Amino acid sequence: MIINTIKKQSGFALLITIVVISVVLAVGISLLNITVKQISISITGRDSEVAFHAAQAGAECIRQLLNDSDYFLGNPLPGSIACVGSTHTLTRDEDNPESNVDEYSFEVSWDNDDDGESDVCTQADFYLLDARGGALTNVTFIDQGIPSKDCSGGDICYAAFSRGYNRPCDELDSLRTVQREITFEE
Repeated sequence: MIINTIKKQSGFALLITIVVISVVLAVGISLLNITVKQISISITGRDSEVAFHAAQAGAECIRQLLNDSDYFLGNPLPGSIACVGSTHTLTRDEDNPESNVDEYSFEVSWDNDDDGESDVCTQADFYLLDARGGALTNVTFIDQGIPSKDCSGGDICYAAFSRGYNRPCDELDSLRTVQREITFEE
């Protein structure tokens, strides 16, 4: 005589399957989240580096202009600046309240990867302080990297502020714009 016993299935295999799938899904989602964060950090780092190089390019343009000019011999600066492969207008602020402080600025969008499109922006301001007629103390700079500067009598000093952006100059209002600034003085 054969006796068939019917075992009651309580869904234990289904429960184990759901638990295993849930654990695998949780691990997968965690790995995806880590990957997305790593990509975001990488993009931010790249954009920061691009902006820093744009600021560095502006600083080098200012240094080259000051080295090549006769300003320190009493001659005015030219009306243009050679920077990042082309010539750009050098704007002089005529409204500076201190007569012995000359303020100049320039802005340029340029291509940093040879694809023919402007990719980055460089904005620069620099101040030339002529203290040959007497010392200049506490010359203030508005919205710049340093608040003020002193220049000893008989000297010509300067303060330069070069800002680089990871976007062209006409796209600086984008939420993904990164700015880096280089400030130098003498």
